[in-house]
Amino acid sequence: MIAIYLDIHHWKIHCLDLLSFENALKANIWGLITVFLTSSVKNYLKGTLLILFVVVVLLIVAATWK
Repeated sequence: MIAIYLDIHHWKIHCLDLLSFENALKANIWGLITVFLTSSVKNYLKGTLLILFVVVVLLIVAATWK
């Protein structure tokens, strides 16, 4: 949240410097994703395995429907 506020504050200082604001926003989003993943790696892995499981089940169901 602090990083987002600082980026928005930075954008207000450099009024129409949209490109640097966009770059800062992208870097900020990747930073937030990285923090989220590193703080909840186990949950992330569980989610990934769950998604893979659902995909496999859907593929099996699709194969049997034919």
